[in-house]
Amino acid sequence: ADSEQAYLLVYQDAPRLHELEPGVHVIGNADAGEAAVPKVKRVLERAIGAVSDADGEPRDRLLEALARVCREHGSGSNPLDDTCVHVGDTYGTRSSILLELADSQDSHVESRLLYADGPPCEAQYEDFSSLLSELRQTPGYGAAEILTRTAS
Repeated sequence: ADSEQAYLLVYQDAPRLHELEPGVHVIGNADAGEAAVPKVKRVLERAIGAVSDADGEPRDRLLEALARVCREHGSGSNPLDDTCVHVGDTYGTRSSILLELADSQDSHVESRLLYADGPPCEAQYEDFSSLLSELRQTPGYGAAEILTRTAS
């Protein structure tokens, strides 16, 4: 993803590439093309609500509101329906990413990448936004593809 385009690659029997339109997206274990999955639909609605509520607020409040959505528990009788899943010691949410891509036309706003190395209800989000700057300094995807073909 960059400020111009975003894609999601889903592998289920075979790889499928989804182009993501501008806006809010929730990506979990369900296929990204399946917005009808109740959990994904609920989390997406909560995320869109957080974005709407934060309109005009400082940007840090937006990411904190989205982090709260990622930390949610108690959505029903099935722990798998929670945003942050905990099922015994063997299954559950292992990490969480919040990615905000700035409009390429606005040089005053930087893209941000926050990562929680563990369930977001337990692990703090850390700022890895500097990695986004590093990506902008590498050759474009097309150049990387040409280099790969040349090397093989």
